[in-house]
Amino acid sequence: MSFDAIVIGAGHNGLVVANYLAKAKLKVLVVERRSTLGGCCTTEELIPNAPGFKVNGGAIDHILIQRTPIIQELELDSFGLKYVSIEPMFEVPFEDGSVLRFYKDLKKQFKKFQGFPKETPKGIAN
Repeated sequence: MSFDAIVIGAGHNGLVVANYLAKAKLKVLVVERRSTLGGCCTTEELIPNAPGFKVNGGAIDHILIQRTPIIQELELDSFGLKYVSIEPMFEVPFEDGSVLRFYKDLKKQFKKFQGFPKETPKGIAN
């Protein structure tokens, strides 16, 4: 078999590139070492000391992609892509059991920072 392009990595960026190449009528091969596709757009247990706590390692990418034409150009909604706005946007757990939550509403965010102990995590409330 021969290919016009080989994309190494089936993370979200690799999949987007492969789709654009295929739309341009190129024969594309995508290779991925992991058994899961999507890269940073997957939801997994990534924190060894927090079993059962699933996170999206690249959550910020979901904000950025919505500001590009990619979703429309690749018709991702026809494949079931749907974004749901959530509050808090994301959470960061710490070993002591405390959780830092991040909100879109900046006034609410600053209030949360004020109530967070200055010692944990260092500097976040300063």
